[in-house]
Amino acid sequence: PSTAFCLLYKYCEMRLTTKQLHTLLTHKDSPYIRGIGFLYLRLLLDPKQLWEWFSPFLDDPQVFAATADKAETTIGDYAKRLLTENQYY
Repeated sequence: PSTAFCLLYKYCEMRLTTKQLHTLLTHKDSPYIRGIGFLYLRLLLDPKQLWEWFSPFLDDPQVFAATADKAETTIGDYAKRLLTENQYY
């Protein structure tokens, strides 16, 4: 597994608090930290609550490479894919 999924597993074991999740989603140092936060929400949150968490970020222009092939996307597009696609990558 990748480093990202190892971190995701650790976060699942920790059962992050609302404050910790907010910190991940608004982190200034790296879009990858933010991406793991969105992935955590998608996998563990009740689907009825996803919109509340994701909606403020759907137009976020921060660019990063979310896949191993280095294809760039924005945080907003990544969040949209997590909400709309069964197999987002």
